[in-house]
Amino acid sequence: MTVPPNARLIWSGPGSGAMIDLSSHRSGTFFPHWFEFLCLAAQARDRAQQTSGSANGQPTSEALTAILFSALAAEALINELGEAAARSANLHPDVRGLDTLADLATMLDTTERAQGQIDLKYHLASKILAGKTFARGEAPFQDFANLITLRNELVHPRHRDRTTAEGHVEPASKVIRDLQQRGLTRTKGIGPGDAPGGMSWLDGIKSSGVANWAYDSARDIVSALLMMLPDDDGLPTTLLFRDRISQIPE
Repeated sequence: MTVPPNARLIWSGPGSGAMIDLSSHRSGTFFPHWFEFLCLAAQARDRAQQTSGSANGQPTSEALTAILFSALAAEALINELGEAAARSANLHPDVRGLDTLADLATMLDTTERAQGQIDLKYHLASKILAGKTFARGEAPFQDFANLITLRNELVHPRHRDRTTAEGHVEPASKVIRDLQQRGLTRTKGIGPGDAPGGMSWLDGIKSSGVANWAYDSARDIVSALLMMLPDDDGLPTTLLFRDRISQIPE
């Protein structure tokens, strides 16, 4: 592992973020936290599986934790990647991939200032790093986009249940209905002859199936983007981000 001459790399503990202290206009301490958030999501996923025992078994609030930390990890990754890319500007004038990272830093900073959405940042990062955006209706982007939508529905709570003419309760959220159809929620939808009533959308997603889906969605989009980064070991984006792919929990 090569450390740039005007940078100082410190690992503050097993599984923790690294620190780079650069002698540039952005000098100071930089701790990326995306990896820790992703590990916390994995731990919540594991606890959800232990609690419920099956994809749609006993309700487990750990599923909500898995959703929130999975989305938080994906958001932290794209924001911290932009910061790391900006800090690469003054490392080496001839490092391969430096121009690409400079473009990435500028684009992500501009998008942030314009209050651009997280999915837009991922599209732009993919375009700059790989020459094309993510396929919107395919893995890993589709599940990632649904994860962010579900996170937003959780942190901006409102009435998200609806009642059919037959008196059955079902989720109004398209994302939750999709998860329901995939058999990941605690209910699989209304069947013929089912009694009126039902379960709140919030209780429906308290399953290990949803917890596992949330974590997989974040892990897959993060891994896909990290694999696009330049190969040069002298760049902090490689040292602090892509080199951690092998440490991401399955």
